[in-house]
Amino acid sequence: MFDPVEQTLIRAWIKGLSPDSFVELLPEGTSATQFLAELKQRLCLKARRLNPPWQPFFNEPRQATDVWEQTALKHFLWLSTERDLIPSLDHLLSYWLDDPWLPGLDEVGLTTLRSWFSWRATQGNDWWRNISGIGQQGAKKLDARLAALFPTALSECQAAKLLPETIATHEVVPLNQLRCPTEYDGSQGKFRGTRDCFIPAENDYQAIQCWLARFDASGHSYRAYHREIERLLLWSLVAKHKALSSLDSLDITEYRRFLQNPQPTEHWIGPNRPRSSADWRPFTGPLSVSSVRHAETILSNCFQFLLNQGYTRHNPYLSLPKLKASQRSTRINIHRSLSPSQWTFINEQIDQHLRNEATPDFARWVRLKLLLNVFYATGLRLHELAQATLGDISKIERHPHTQVWLQVLGKGQKQREVPLSPSIYQLIIDSNTKLTGLTWQQLSSYCPLIPPLRHPMDRPLTPKAIYVELKMFFQEAAQALEATDVDSANKLRQATTHWLRHTHGTVAVDRNIPLTIIRDNLGHASISTTSLYLHADADERYDAFGKFM
Repeated sequence: MFDPVEQTLIRAWIKGLSPDSFVELLPEGTSATQFLAELKQRLCLKARRLNPPWQPFFNEPRQATDVWEQTALKHFLWLSTERDLIPSLDHLLSYWLDDPWLPGLDEVGLTTLRSWFSWRATQGNDWWRNISGIGQQGAKKLDARLAALFPTALSECQAAKLLPETIATHEVVPLNQLRCPTEYDGSQGKFRGTRDCFIPAENDYQAIQCWLARFDASGHSYRAYHREIERLLLWSLVAKHKALSSLDSLDITEYRRFLQNPQPTEHWIGPNRPRSSADWRPFTGPLSVSSVRHAETILSNCFQFLLNQGYTRHNPYLSLPKLKASQRSTRINIHRSLSPSQWTFINEQIDQHLRNEATPDFARWVRLKLLLNVFYATGLRLHELAQATLGDISKIERHPHTQVWLQVLGKGQKQREVPLSPSIYQLIIDSNTKLTGLTWQQLSSYCPLIPPLRHPMDRPLTPKAIYVELKMFFQEAAQALEATDVDSANKLRQATTHWLRHTHGTVAVDRNIPLTIIRDNLGHASISTTSLYLHADADERYDAFGKFM
């Protein structure tokens, strides 16, 4: 049904009147244009459910003819008075969801309301990361839309404590696609706790979700924690045929060796792929010693949480000797940075593409210039830049200049402020206005610092999207440099976003900026880490012995 205000707005649109003429009828702060768009979408969905011979109709642009107006009014009258379907769990999702949501859900086999609620009950609040084309804000809207149809369906599915369905345990698949037999789900795990359990978990999957729920689902740490516990759980089920809560110290020792050489390769290792892809694999290659140490720290944290909550009776990582890493493997490789000539070259490559605004991919080059220069000027980590918003920028009036600072949430959830030079601040303003079509004053403080090329007001780029974009550019730049400088071209092919952070640190040291200031800017916990950018002694030693023979 449509209330009188909604009917007025639809009729006004059919007659060609501006929806803004009726803004006083709407709740304060409501956009009449957006409200009208949502009404038209409701009409389209109802037409899809009732299947009249003339659908789709309200998806089409308005036509300024008497015949069209009469037909539209007739169709609207029919839709507004015809009895709608009563929602059923067996209905297709396409009956109740807008088209942009459907392809990603269909990719993972979610086509009905029943399949959605069963699947959703097994997911955390970051379920949208496993579905292509749906961001964090879109996920909230989708959750709310379907919860309005069946307010208790999700809680009933969660109460049934369903495990993720679709794939058998002998296959290596993402955690959200795993179907776990009862004998391996941990409900009867060998080391399950005998006392009260303080988390709502009756199997290993639910216990893992309780552990992950303590962390910010949009943060870098959450992604790392999810990745490592997913790898261990898959290995436990596929390779050992054991529940996670049945693993002992010998199993964990074996897993350490596995991380350094995941076998068989075809089951465990592959290129980066979306989690919905059949080619997805948990690893892109063997882990280094430092990466294994990092994984073991995370997993020990998980087991300690489960132990403290009474879910398990021991932490198998406590008896595992610390893996020794060579000093070489723990040092920052500062040589993974760009030389001044390479930095100049890649900027020239971008500037060439920015000379003609009429080119189809002009927006891409605007954003690339913004990405490169913000990384270079600030030394931010990848996830720090990905989560930065325009609201994180602040100004301080200090005679004789106005200072501009960027508030950054870094490693360990530590806050720091990074200065923005006048030129980089102006680049941020100019780039955002070009990419969004809005003036700086019109942009919301919630807008991402690096806007997506599509729907810039909607959601920020993911760290992976930024990484892939710059990696692709470095490959293109390397190809352009191949004919004149093979060594630099090969170096650019290896470059990543983190190379720009090292470039920032190297340039800062070369400009004689004090180490303590560089440390604070980069967010290093210790000055000893920052001091790795010092290379004066090495330069002097090379000069002394470079002409020894």
